[in-house]
Amino acid sequence: MDNEKDYLAWISRAEHDIQTARLIKDSHKPLFEIACYHCQQCAEKALKAFIIGKDIEPPKTHDLKLLCKMCQDINSSFADIVNQCANLTSYGSAARYPDELSPDENIVKRLISEAQQVYDFCISKIEG
Repeated sequence: MDNEKDYLAWISRAEHDIQTARLIKDSHKPLFEIACYHCQQCAEKALKAFIIGKDIEPPKTHDLKLLCKMCQDINSSFADIVNQCANLTSYGSAARYPDELSPDENIVKRLISEAQQVYDFCISKIEG
């Protein structure tokens, strides 16, 4: 596969984002909105890795619902993660602005779980 290096780079970055979200959540002074942002970024990069793995240039968007729809057009089983993508989408932009979000630890835990689900799902479809 010619694009293996490209999609592996996206997977690596997605993995870094989910690790960062966990580190932030568990830090002495957690910044929950930043952890939420990294959850969204993990899912975005995992979805884009799948798309790149299919020799398609992903759009420059942070809309996980759109990216998931693109993946679903390639593989219908992506319908299984539509809800997670929908839940994570707003955290790609809202987390960067004051007063847009007020997540607590429970929200962050849920988003980390959902981002991990999207990541794992995408990996399974890339490798499968």
